Amino acid sequence: MKKSPYLIFIFTLIFGFVSLSFDNLVNNLSVTPLFSLSWLMIHAFYQPKRVIFVLHMILLVCVVMSLRDQSTSMFYLRTMSFILGGALAALFAGSREKSQELLDTTVRIIERLPALVVATDANGTIMAASEELLNLVKDSYQPLIGHHFSDVFMGQYSPGNAIRICHDWMQQSVASDDEFILRHEKEIRLYGKPVISGVGNNKLLTAVFTLESPTSF
Repeated sequence: MKKSPYLIFIFTLIFGFVSLSFDNLVNNLSVTPLFSLSWLMIHAFYQPKRVIFVLHMILLVCVVMSLRDQSTSMFYLRTMSFILGGALAALFAGSREKSQELLDTTVRIIERLPALVVATDANGTIMAASEELLNLVKDSYQPLIGHHFSDVFMGQYSPGNAIRICHDWMQQSVASDDEFILRHEKEIRLYGKPVISGVGNNKLLTAVFTLESPTSF
């Protein structure tokens, strides 16, 4: 269940005042800018950009208050550093949101395709499948989403070898097999070459299968 942004705002305000209290206990040591930037960066991994912007404004007030006894040059230097760091956190959050939107769109498209289609994330975990493919394997895998690609479609290998081979595919961004056997339905053979796109943690394995070998056409 997703937390309300208002709770995040309240927690951030409390966090800022706690940091200020710590500054008051330790003379000549202002840790609020560092703590505040760390707080922003942590939330940038899972909060939307607009929430990060509000958190930035809340914490900026705390940072300014913590630096009020600093020299003018130090005040401007540390304040600008925090503003720049907050801007980077907001940019990161915005980039993450766009990536998630693109991923959600891809999943919706795959689910509606009139073919045997499956897609995994960079770890090989199945995150989307067409309705036709779900109907084909529903008796053996319920639900299909969340299983590892090698556990479902690479029955031609032992489980350990299948995971290793799939991992090598993701590392090399190329798949070498074009014939697959459902591990729990040995009589079902699927044909098609998986395509790996993207980079790093944003890699995506997509496979379009047929039930007939291309050589049989």
